[in-house]
Amino acid sequence: MIFELDNVSFSYPGSDSPALDRIDLRVARGQCLLVTGESGSGKSTLARVMGGLIPEFQGGELSGSVRFSDRALADWGTGLRRHVGMVFQDPERQIIASTVRREIATGMENLGIPRGEMRRSMAEVTGWLGLEPLLDRHCHELSGGEKQKTVIGAILAMAQTALVLDEPTSQLDPMAAAEVFEVLRRLNQDLGLTLILIEQHLDGCLSWASRVVALDHGRVACDLPPRDYARWALDHGANIPQTAIPFPGPDGRTLLPLTVPEARAAIASLPPIPAPCPSAPPTPPSPQKTVIRARGAHFAYGHDREALRGIDIDVSRGEILCLLGGNGAGKSTLLAMLLGLLRPNSGEISVFGKDPAVIPPAERLRRIGYLSQNPDHHLAHETVAEEIAFSRTLANLDGSAELQPLLDRLHVAPLAHRHPHDLSAGERRRVALASTLATDPDLLLLDEPTRGLSERMRAALSNLLADLVAGRRRTIIMATQDFEFAADIAHRAALMFDGEIVASGPPGDILEQGLFFSTAWGRALRGRSDCRGILTRRQAHLAFAPRLTETQGPS
Repeated sequence: MIFELDNVSFSYPGSDSPALDRIDLRVARGQCLLVTGESGSGKSTLARVMGGLIPEFQGGELSGSVRFSDRALADWGTGLRRHVGMVFQDPERQIIASTVRREIATGMENLGIPRGEMRRSMAEVTGWLGLEPLLDRHCHELSGGEKQKTVIGAILAMAQTALVLDEPTSQLDPMAAAEVFEVLRRLNQDLGLTLILIEQHLDGCLSWASRVVALDHGRVACDLPPRDYARWALDHGANIPQTAIPFPGPDGRTLLPLTVPEARAAIASLPPIPAPCPSAPPTPPSPQKTVIRARGAHFAYGHDREALRGIDIDVSRGEILCLLGGNGAGKSTLLAMLLGLLRPNSGEISVFGKDPAVIPPAERLRRIGYLSQNPDHHLAHETVAEEIAFSRTLANLDGSAELQPLLDRLHVAPLAHRHPHDLSAGERRRVALASTLATDPDLLLLDEPTRGLSERMRAALSNLLADLVAGRRRTIIMATQDFEFAADIAHRAALMFDGEIVASGPPGDILEQGLFFSTAWGRALRGRSDCRGILTRRQAHLAFAPRLTETQGPS
């Protein structure tokens, strides 16, 4: 065994409950161990324990035995970095050098690796990962996928035995995420590297993992091969690929497709679905007052980096608009402009009939709620309760208002007395969202609100946002690369590319026409005229349920 954990527990400072509770775990050399579970279940803590960061760089109390290659992890010292590397969620926070070449070399230099060995590692790693054309590029010029591959290359040049990866694709668009997953699959299957892969969204990795461990409140709830895990997850409401719907197999056994090709094969023998498809998209609101209006809006960062090019858009009260597109398409810049943080170089932007940049700060805080991609931008206080109360104080609202229903729906109430920076990424995002919603805003600007959230929490957020729009006719503009989430909740989608809106309309129309910017079920059902409008797992389940019953026959 390469990793051995015996009765391992860990508690963060001031916490009333352990983040890890009596974990027993074995990982064989060359395995890919996929670790999943709800936000706050202990996944990132487990990654940091196995990566040697806890307790070395993290306060708290660790007990039990952690061994790597038959030796206590604590006894390895700095030598551990030659064998075990860690890759985190956000590549920009892990990159420290100016160019790709320097980034890959820096870690090896810090470890004192001889120059000849460094050159050989550089050649092998960059050639194998396809980074050679990027060696002299500045890191800030890279796409999200290129940045994450650069981080993996830099870690791999130092540590060539095991990689511990904490949601390495959560900041990436779907195409870049698929590229990184393919890199990881090859590292594991072709080179035999041991991978500890922490993930919430399992579509790109469950099918090739060796085992899956699901954590629940710091304990191992399940430790199974991928297909057995998928069946367990169906019964327990755990994270599962979008394609995982039970289908009857030819031999009477149930098929549970884990990939798009498997889903396509599973539905091939089903009878056609009678029109109309039973999975209708959200009903658009009746015409309302225009809340947002943009005409010819341009914005550039400096003289040579045009981020928005002639944006024309109207958004009505009570509408949910999802901005779709890859990394760098201009989605976050447009949200920042609607908030008044940026002003167009040319063209016009109005929110509630005003230039958002001149709306008084207290009014802006009260009427416009903004969630950044990085939840840490919202967190500056000692406890979660103080964080949420501070938002209301800034907006000149009564801090004693009844917020319990909101906190309960976002599962934030149990975290009230925790320090925000002791929370997991998903928990911090929920706290930041609760802080944003605590001012009861009329307009919500949400930048990647589902990152780091489990399937269960994504469903809870979808229901909450739908209720906010229906109950108070709030307006929501959401930048997201979570196409399934957009297909389930949006009234309208706008696809952005290179600073422009290249398509706009119902999310079904935008995503069904996309080759790559689509959902798992959109790709699986491409070309089937009887399946138009089926884009998500929920919609597919509703549509196929009657056909599955007919195929199975009487029980």
